[in-house]
Amino acid sequence: MRIKFEDYPDWLSQELDKLVKPTTAKGRKLVDETIRALEEGRGFFEDLSKKGDKDMASKKDPVSYKAARLVGHSAREAQQILSKVQPPQEITWETLKTFKDQLSSLTKVLREIRVKTVGQLSGFYLLDMRSFGGTNDRILKHSEKITHFLEGDGSTLQKARTLTSSLSEAQAVRREIVERLAESEDLERSMQSLQIALSKLTLNLTEIENH
Repeated sequence: MRIKFEDYPDWLSQELDKLVKPTTAKGRKLVDETIRALEEGRGFFEDLSKKGDKDMASKKDPVSYKAARLVGHSAREAQQILSKVQPPQEITWETLKTFKDQLSSLTKVLREIRVKTVGQLSGFYLLDMRSFGGTNDRILKHSEKITHFLEGDGSTLQKARTLTSSLSEAQAVRREIVERLAESEDLERSMQSLQIALSKLTLNLTEIENH
């Protein structure tokens, strides 16, 4: 298929849309699912921190009080870390890679918080700590889905970046050609004006010589 150079940017833009749209939609779906998991996680840790605060107010013995305080503190810490995760607004390979790295770092820190907390609880809040781990596992699962996507279908987004670069270069060349054509037309008009002026001067010179 032959394409005129001036039609190339428009053609390439259409091909880019065909290539990217299905992949972008799939990436957006993964991000939305992950956002829901993060929101559920924030809700869980908020409830857990409230439970710890409530138990602190009701527990009388020092061991139970310490356990409640530790659980509340760990839940608030996890909640704060979750709030720092920034889902991407635009779906590109780079933004998804950044998002995935955030999730990987998040799940690692949550795992460390859980291990540290469980080690000090001495058998208290076993079910809550199990739920803590389950919440982290769900987030980790979504992180792994994004990783598989980037290694598979998401590679199309990298190809799209190359095409976008080619499109930008083609548009730049096209603009330069248009500018050069405009300059050439201006020069041609100037040349015609000079030729007319030269003809008039030649006639005037001839008349002067005749006189």
